[in-house]
Amino acid sequence: QQNPNEPLESESIIFELPDEKADLEGFMSNLRFRLRMGAYQAHQIEGYISELEEISNGRKIDNDTLSNIFACLGELHRHRGDKGSKMDGYISSSLSLNGKNTYAIMTKLDFLWERTPQQFHPSKVKKFEHQLMEIRNLLEELELIDNSLFESRDSDLAKKQDILHEAILNLG
Repeated sequence: QQNPNEPLESESIIFELPDEKADLEGFMSNLRFRLRMGAYQAHQIEGYISELEEISNGRKIDNDTLSNIFACLGELHRHRGDKGSKMDGYISSSLSLNGKNTYAIMTKLDFLWERTPQQFHPSKVKKFEHQLMEIRNLLEELELIDNSLFESRDSDLAKKQDILHEAILNLG
C-alpha cells in the first residue's frame, strides 16, 4: 500500500484490459495499436477516460506520470472524435509537464496528419501550408528527441517524412 502523501507512480496505476492487467506504461505501449484495431468498444474507451481523469484529479502524481496520463487522455479523445477539443487541451497539458513526451507529440502529429488527407495533394499544398509546417515541426521535434524512431526507412515516421518532403517541394 502506497502512502497517500507520496506521488503516485506509473507502476501503481493498473488497468483492467480485456485480456490482461497492465500498468500505465503497458497500457500506453499498446494503446494506439489496440485503438486502430478496434479492440475497445466506445463504452470501454469512455471508461478509460473516466478512470484516467479520476486518477489525474484525485492524487498527487509525479510530472512524468501525469504527462503520460494526459497524453493517453489526448489519444483516447482523438480516437473518440476529439469532442470539444479536449484532445488539444490534454496534449498541451502533457507537453507543459514534459516537452519531450513523444507519445503526446505523436498523438498531435497523427491528428494533424489524418485531419485533412488532401493537404498532401500537389494542388492543395498552398491552402494547407500552415498545417504542413506544423507537421514538419512535430516530425523534426520527434527526430531530435528520439532518432531511433526514424532509423528504419520502413518506419511509419520515416514514410511520413518522405510524404511531407514531397508535399513541401510542391509548395515551390
